[in-house]
Amino acid sequence: MRNSLIILLALSFTSCKRNNQLNLNLITTNYNNKKLEIERVEYLINRIDSFSNGLVWNNKGYGLIEKDFTDSLFGFSFYGKRFDNQNEVIYYKGNGFIISPKQRVIQ
Repeated sequence: MRNSLIILLALSFTSCKRNNQLNLNLITTNYNNKKLEIERVEYLINRIDSFSNGLVWNNKGYGLIEKDFTDSLFGFSFYGKRFDNQNEVIYYKGNGFIISPKQRVIQ
């Protein structure tokens, strides 16, 4: 009885494992399908640069990337802002802009 139970458990575990094998093509297809569903990505970033002279830059900011199928160069639009200098960067339909609200300048 005990041996039968052990064999039954072993068979059920190994049969389950065979049915759940990873299929690279299926994983790739699912990834590509999910990737197409993404319309926009927003993120906060914290980039720390350390230099050999001991200087450390700690830059923080915000970014937004949106799909834009009408853009022939990249296929997306972009907005970014660093929190330390208040400058903003926009890329929209092949045109890039740097906005400096303090100086009231758009380049």
